[in-house]
Amino acid sequence: MLKNATDGTVDFGKIEFTLDTLAEAVDKGYATRDAQGIWHVRYTAVEIVDGLPDGVSATVPSLSFEVSVEDEGDGVLAATVQGLDGHSFENTYVTNGGEPVSIALAGRKVLTYAEGLAPADITGKFTFTVTGEDGAPMPERTEVTNAKDGSVDFGMIKFTLDDLNRKWATEHPGGHRPGDACRWRGGCAQREAAHGVPSPTPSRSPVRCRA
Repeated sequence: MLKNATDGTVDFGKIEFTLDTLAEAVDKGYATRDAQGIWHVRYTAVEIVDGLPDGVSATVPSLSFEVSVEDEGDGVLAATVQGLDGHSFENTYVTNGGEPVSIALAGRKVLTYAEGLAPADITGKFTFTVTGEDGAPMPERTEVTNAKDGSVDFGMIKFTLDDLNRKWATEHPGGHRPGDACRWRGGCAQREAAHGVPSPTPSRSPVRCRA
C-alpha cells in the first residue's frame, strides 16, 4: 500500500521483467504477445477510497495502462509504458453536500425624534442599495426601502465553494486554492494505494511507473 508524496505523485518503483515472468503473465491471461514478438502487459491502478475525508469523493478512482516489452535480440529487454501520460487520479471536494450556504443581509433605519413628538410614518421613505466586487454573490434584492418599523431586508446571499475559490484566486494568483475540489498536487486525499497486480494512485497527480 502506498501514499502520495507532498507534490501528489505516487511512485510504485520499478517493475522488473524476465522472459519467465512474461511467459507466466501470458499464461495467467493478463499479458499477450503479438506477431512481432512484443509482450503487452496490462495493469490497473486503483485508489483506496475507504476513509476519505468528509466531502471528498473519488472522481477518477482508477487508471488502466499497458507496458510493452520487447526482446531486442542482444540479451536486453526494453520496456515502455502507454496510457499514463496526461492522466491523473482525481478527487473532488464539496461543502454542504454541494449546496450553497446562505446568509441574510438585513438592517434597520432608526429615526430619532425629540421627546413628546409623535414620529411620522417612515414606511418606504428611505432607499438603500448594496454593491459588491465584480463576480461577488449578491443578495436577492440590491435596492430596497425600509418597512414601517425601519427594518431593511435585502434577502439572502448564497455562497458556494466556487465563489470563494474565485475570490481567493484573484487575491493569490498562481497559488493553490485551499478548498478547490482537491485539484492541487497532494490535496485532500491521503489514502492512495492499489489492488491486485502492480498499480498506481492520488488526488489529481501523476503516476510514475518505471520499467
